[in-house]
Amino acid sequence: MDLVTPPHPECTVSGIMGFILRLSRVAGVAPLKFTSTREGYRIQVSHNYSLYGEAVVLLFVAVSIVAVVMDLTIYKDFSLKATTNANRIVWITDVGIVSLVVIIGAYTGVKRMRYMIDTVVELKQVDEELKKFRKPTYINDRKTLLSLTALTFSIGIVFTDYGYFMYKVIMNNGKILTSSLYVFYAISCIKLELLVIQFTLTSMLILATLMELNNCFDDILLEMQKNKSVVSKFTVLYTQTVFKKKSTLIKSNRVTQEIFDQNTKLNEGNTIIAKKLNQLVRLYGSMSDIIDKVEKSNGILLVVLLLSFLLHLVIAPYHLLNGIAHPERNDLWNVVLQVPYAILHFGKLVMVVEPCHQTHDELDNTKNMIAHLMRYIRHDDFELITEIKTFFRHLNLNQGLYAPMKLFTLNRSIIVAVSIGLQKDLLFE
Repeated sequence: MDLVTPPHPECTVSGIMGFILRLSRVAGVAPLKFTSTREGYRIQVSHNYSLYGEAVVLLFVAVSIVAVVMDLTIYKDFSLKATTNANRIVWITDVGIVSLVVIIGAYTGVKRMRYMIDTVVELKQVDEELKKFRKPTYINDRKTLLSLTALTFSIGIVFTDYGYFMYKVIMNNGKILTSSLYVFYAISCIKLELLVIQFTLTSMLILATLMELNNCFDDILLEMQKNKSVVSKFTVLYTQTVFKKKSTLIKSNRVTQEIFDQNTKLNEGNTIIAKKLNQLVRLYGSMSDIIDKVEKSNGILLVVLLLSFLLHLVIAPYHLLNGIAHPERNDLWNVVLQVPYAILHFGKLVMVVEPCHQTHDELDNTKNMIAHLMRYIRHDDFELITEIKTFFRHLNLNQGLYAPMKLFTLNRSIIVAVSIGLQKDLLFE
């Protein structure tokens, strides 16, 4: 089903989200207009910045390709980036996949930013509704630390590699002009990192709101358990009293009246619970729609991002093992640098997959809580039974999943598969 046009033209962001989006706009992968406000920045999609981003990305990709072509025309013994035929293939693949990712990031920028704005607005609306049920749980926010650490580590590794590469070129009196053009490829790698952080921050916002929603379901479950324990208490008391001597008839009547009064209160309480559940079902439907829109608007980008992670996680061990097997043709520093590169690419994979996996866990947790809730509903409580059945329909028919282009589901099994594949690759090498 095609996505409809998002109804919200603008939203307000602050903190690390605003910082990353401003950097992304400069990099050309977030076509946004920023207006400063007391709460942070009001952002809107900008077609002018979209044209700027497309032009900048095409320029960087074109220069990177020109640098590769110029480098490959040199005799391979004088090329520091492609010393063998195998290295040439690996280097072309490396530059090609990074170029593909940033091009898709730039040309899908308008659609992604529209749905990101829509997501932020709808999440704020859901959060406001949830405040009516309980105080929000302020969990330690690690988004800022995670994002800044990932960005700093990426910039440090990429430009350390490029700086040492240029040092070798200068010391060997190599083609300085050709080699200096590779700085455009290095900056493209930073653009890729910004695309990863954009998606990670958005998925973490969704996860935080979904956790608050499940806390509300958990409160209802606890309330239903409490109600059932009260009913059981009075039922036991009534049974014990009825089967005593006739002289306890007056006491029995008093207990019966207490049970009647208690059941009246419980019926009123269950009516309130049914209304709460109805509102939470509606909010759950909104969360499913939000996940669905984020997944669809980022689908093709997520596919090429994961492809880039997989290829880089093969390329880094290749360079490492090649350097160990042929130390005479490889620099020790370049060999050592492949270890942080592998950590960097594996970290990107985890940053994309882990929030999605935890979101799926929260969705499964909702199903488990509703299954437990069914145990505490009386058969004559038709209103609550109706709400539960409605909710089950939502769970079965309208559950959002992160499944880019319906090719696979983003969960930890992907990380396990990649790890096993890398082990096989290392063994065969």
